[in-house]
Amino acid sequence: RSLLLSGVDLVDGTPILDIKPYIPCYDVPFANGPDGSEDRGAELCAKLGGEGKDLRYPDWCVPPARKIIEVIISPEAEKQLLQYEEEGVELRALPDWTAVRTAMKQV
Repeated sequence: RSLLLSGVDLVDGTPILDIKPYIPCYDVPFANGPDGSEDRGAELCAKLGGEGKDLRYPDWCVPPARKIIEVIISPEAEKQLLQYEEEGVELRALPDWTAVRTAMKQV
């Protein structure tokens, strides 16, 4: 058997070690909507089909959509964050305290 590839960045003759299926809910940003509660895979397949592109994947490899858990910073934690901010605690990885709060909610 052979597999014909195009549009990939490989040096001719490079071995391909792992082939995985294309699964929209994993491979397309926000394919399940911004909060994770939608399933836009069917919409994407229809859209691409209208453009003459064929996208097929088995139903069993797409997990059911579910809403992402909302993280709420408690008043006590917010008070501590404000204290660190007012004290001028140096941030190493994030640009500002708003980014810290956003990162905490995304974990």
